[in-house]
This record gives sequence, structure tokens and C-alpha cells, in this order.
Amino acid sequence: MTDTDIARETGLALQRSVDVPDAVKVAVHNRVVTLSGAVAWQYQRQAATHAVQYLPGVASVSNLIEVRPEIEPAGIGPAIRAALVRHAGVEASRVDVDVEGGLVTLTGTVLTWAERRAVEDACWSAPGVAVVENELRIAG
Repeated sequence: MTDTDIARETGLALQRSVDVPDAVKVAVHNRVVTLSGAVAWQYQRQAATHAVQYLPGVASVSNLIEVRPEIEPAGIGPAIRAALVRHAGVEASRVDVDVEGGLVTLTGTVLTWAERRAVEDACWSAPGVAVVENELRIAG
């Protein structure tokens, strides 16, 4: 399969994915798919990778898509803190959330990799988040 074939199939896969906006662009070189552009939410960025990573001929995917929220990042900190308190699998008292504009920085400790991922996912679900820097340490 040539790079041109892979690019064509990748473009079709992205068009079929309802979570991927048209702003996502594709380039293929030596069977490596590079995704670029901007989306409003992290789940859209992830959906683009999932839509193309297992296509025939694809060796790897480089996701350079930026998250650019369409919503002003007002009240992100309290929204994230509330989400962490509601989440049964997260010990919220050991997690510090610092918000500056659309950038969220997580520090503190968690007990497991799953808890670390759950905290990061909770951050991405808050409107206005553009970047999450997950500096959480695993205790134990």
C-alpha cells in the first residue's frame, strides 16, 4: 500500500468519524500518518487517532492536533475540583489543581495509574481546557 493509498483511506476514515471535525488535516510519509489542525475538545483529538491508527498500511500516527476551546475558561478550577470530589475512584484531597487560562496543571499524589488517568480525564471534560499538564505522582 502506498502513502497515497493510506492518505486516501485515512481521509475517508476521518470523514466517517462523527467526533472528528473537518478542521483535521492529514499528511502521510513513509506510512506514518501525521494529523494536524485544531479542535475544540480533547475527545475530538483522541477520536482522530482512534479513527486511523489501525488502518491497513499505517505504521504509526503522530497527532499534532491542538485543542483550542471555543468557550472562555471561566470557573475551570471549581468545576474540576467538584468533578474530582464526585468521582469515587479519586482521593481528591491529595490532588492539587492549578488553572491559568486554559492550562490546567495537576500535582500531588494518587494511588494508581488508573486514578491518575481518571483525574486527567476529569480535567479534559471541563469546558475551556486547552492543555492538561499531568504531574501527578503514583504513591506506593
